[in-house]
Amino acid sequence: MEFNELNMMKKLLIVCFLFALHTACEKEVVSPIPNFSVRLTLDLMGADRILNGPSSFMVYTKPRIATEEGNLGFGGILVINGIGEGLINLCAYDLACPNEVRRDIRIVPQSSGLQAICPECHAVFNIATGGAPESGSKYWLKRYNVIQTSDTRYLVTN
Repeated sequence: MEFNELNMMKKLLIVCFLFALHTACEKEVVSPIPNFSVRLTLDLMGADRILNGPSSFMVYTKPRIATEEGNLGFGGILVINGIGEGLINLCAYDLACPNEVRRDIRIVPQSSGLQAICPECHAVFNIATGGAPESGSKYWLKRYNVIQTSDTRYLVTN
């Protein structure tokens, strides 16, 4: 082979590699749910102790204390003890369906604690491991940060 042919083959291999890399990665389509304030304190030895169980979840749509007033996101908050390495693997999502983008249309977690379904568009989301759409949506659920503040207390925020 000549030098030019070798250069051309290298360039072709690089282009093929970059194309394969680009198409192999699944991209998260960011939720269109608007940003609203989120500040929810969880106490796993108190009112939120149900979250200690695997695949357990709680739905928060009304403030329990004054500091939560106006801080429950766009449609409310879903907190689940999802799948992970530890006993506590808390994930938090906005309850508003990202397809509908309405405060009054909320996803409904299933009793298994693995999925949530929108009652309006019937989209299915995986809530145990990140909020990815399983069917009926290109959008992921809007996810919030969960920060451990002590042995049994957590803060959900954005």
